[in-house]
Amino acid sequence: MFVAGGLSIFYFYLVVIVNITLLTAQGYLWFPARLRNFFAYIFCSGIVGLVLGTNSTAGFVKSFLGITMCALCSASLLRYFHFNAEELFRVYARFAFYSAVFAILYWPFQPSHFGRMAGLFLEPSALVIVCLPAVYYYADQWQRKRRYGLRLIVLFFAYLMTFSSLGYLGLLFGGLLFGKRYRIGRVAVPVVLFLAASLIYQQSSYFQVRLNDTVGGIVSNDVGNINESSFGIVANLFIVQKQFVDHPLLGGGLGSHVVTHAKYIDQIPGAAYLPSTLHSLGQWDASSLLLRIVSEFGLVGLVYASWFIWWFYPRGANAEVESISMALLCYIFMKMIRSGEYFGGEEFFFLSIYAIIGVKTRFRARRPTTTSVNSASTPGPLLATPQPES
Repeated sequence: MFVAGGLSIFYFYLVVIVNITLLTAQGYLWFPARLRNFFAYIFCSGIVGLVLGTNSTAGFVKSFLGITMCALCSASLLRYFHFNAEELFRVYARFAFYSAVFAILYWPFQPSHFGRMAGLFLEPSALVIVCLPAVYYYADQWQRKRRYGLRLIVLFFAYLMTFSSLGYLGLLFGGLLFGKRYRIGRVAVPVVLFLAASLIYQQSSYFQVRLNDTVGGIVSNDVGNINESSFGIVANLFIVQKQFVDHPLLGGGLGSHVVTHAKYIDQIPGAAYLPSTLHSLGQWDASSLLLRIVSEFGLVGLVYASWFIWWFYPRGANAEVESISMALLCYIFMKMIRSGEYFGGEEFFFLSIYAIIGVKTRFRARRPTTTSVNSASTPGPLLATPQPES
């Protein structure tokens, strides 16, 4: 990361720009109609926020440029892979496995994080967010085909050694999705997961402290005596509640949460007793994607996000395709509860895969059974032009 003009610029942004340039030069730039509509929506949201005084120019420009670059890069990468989203996901899963191998080998030499595994990532929570879809996918592969057992073990071990309360919640959510495929699992799995959660709560001090402080802060409506991680989510929950009362329908506009945060942070009960350095936690991302959507887009944004998850879910897909979508739902779950970044390295990559799988499944179901899926030329809602698969 380097700083230019007061803005923190991650090297990842440069990687995205280089990739877009290369994909464009090779004729793979893809800007589908649905993506253009999405860009128009978030652009108008930001402009309305600026007009109403609920937004800042810096916050809007940073968010809009970051989203557009990452979304275009991910969409164009799908076109480069001839919209073979399943193969692109498998490429990611291999990357996640090798990242876990590196994290394990690097663990004894890791200079920080108090023994919690982080590997290539800035912090343990980033590792669990990025790697959980691969854990789910390899668990599914082992259960159905008895493949990739070693990859599953390595990823699962690295995942556990992050000692991340978010990661453990993600595993429990993934377990619920995994169990729904069995008739008896719909009853037995929730019981087993409840027992597993109880065991984790008893054995993991990280999980116990964060859960106790988060629940306690929400119930008491006071943040004066909670840990740093819990403060981020509880404080932003309070802030977003205030913002929702003032702007329930449209929110403050794209990139506005930093303004909302500054407006309400001093009104949080107990915040005055904590170090001022903690007050900036979640000022940009609300510490949760769900909270940030409500803060910046209001009810309209919440409905839009819910529609996206529902519409692109691949109903009637084969087990292989459904397992990938389920894996990505695990990622969406963790983003919603804990990470409000719009344009991390993986976010639009995962969402693009989720969307294209949903489109392909819907239109595969509508075609006559004599039509080959691989030779289809009818564009789906996301496709600007017919694109063959190979």
